[in-house]
Amino acid sequence: MESHDQFKNRVLGAPKDVSLPILEGLLGQGYDNTRWRTSAGATDGPCLAKNGDEEPLSDFVSGLMYDAPFFEKTHVGCKCGVEVTGPALPDVFVTAFGQE
Repeated sequence: MESHDQFKNRVLGAPKDVSLPILEGLLGQGYDNTRWRTSAGATDGPCLAKNGDEEPLSDFVSGLMYDAPFFEKTHVGCKCGVEVTGPALPDVFVTAFGQE
């Protein structure tokens, strides 16, 4: 059986999806669309299948069970990202780990 310390280290050491506040901030600035960009090293089906998919930014950040849009849409630790676009705004690239 896993000890409390082992559980704590496993959970706290897991990667965190920090993208939600970034994406919500971009939505507030007038950005309105996302285009999925699969990571070059991806080998899993959910990520590969999403490459190029477009989704309104408001849909991308709504209806979530958790505050982790990327991990919820694919898997924990996903290194893929989305190009976030808006009218007359520069494109922004966001991953689960932040804005690039």
